Amino acid sequence: MTIIIAIILGLVQGICEFLPISSSGHLLIFESLFNINQNNELFNVLLHLATLLSVILFYRKKIAEILFGKEKRVIWLLVLSMIPTCLVVVLIKALASEMFTASFLGFGFLFSATIIFVGDLVYKKKTVPPYSLSKIKKGSALTIGFLQGFACLPGISRSATTVNTALVLGIDKESAIDYSFILSIPVILTSLVYEIISLNFTLPQIDFWSSFVGAIVAFISSLLSIKLIRNVIKNKSWIGFGIYLTLLSIAIIIFTFIF
Repeated sequence: MTIIIAIILGLVQGICEFLPISSSGHLLIFESLFNINQNNELFNVLLHLATLLSVILFYRKKIAEILFGKEKRVIWLLVLSMIPTCLVVVLIKALASEMFTASFLGFGFLFSATIIFVGDLVYKKKTVPPYSLSKIKKGSALTIGFLQGFACLPGISRSATTVNTALVLGIDKESAIDYSFILSIPVILTSLVYEIISLNFTLPQIDFWSSFVGAIVAFISSLLSIKLIRNVIKNKSWIGFGIYLTLLSIAIIIFTFIF
């Protein structure tokens, strides 16, 4: 893998991890374009580690409040969300492993677009008062976690799924986006553990400098992505992302099943 390709993949991971357009789906597209067929699990581990560090840095004050301050109840909400997420992922991997292929990608993007449209439509019809993360209901945390599990499939955006589910459940925009992004911390940690185990705790040979540069790019672009999407969802509709995903899904489905 060249440094240029590593930079591009780092940008894709960093930007798409928190925008509602699916980082895994876009990485799959670019890996196909660059004909990357070799095992690159360790590179993916580094990219995930970079995005993990970015969200921890961005939310460091909020995380401190959750761990040591008045928002400690959020810890249990995160645990509640992770339980159905893990169960759904395990079931999908066991019963529908064929869905983890490029042929499903177009339908995954279409699912993400649909949930964005639904979330936007429902939220516009509600008058939602702002409240803190610790006031999120247990049932809402479970529901968000359940639907988050489907984001393990290529093309289904975790941020789009969790944020729009939260909006439909009556959670205000700022709390929805903050809960979604903070929830990404245990999700990425779990994903990292799984990927390390899949490597059998061995370190395959990789181009160190390319991987390092790609991870740095992913870290910086993740920080910018978090800031961008928080501003967008607080002040504007993100229905434009839904339109983009719809067009992308149509193009991919046509290319996959017709050409």
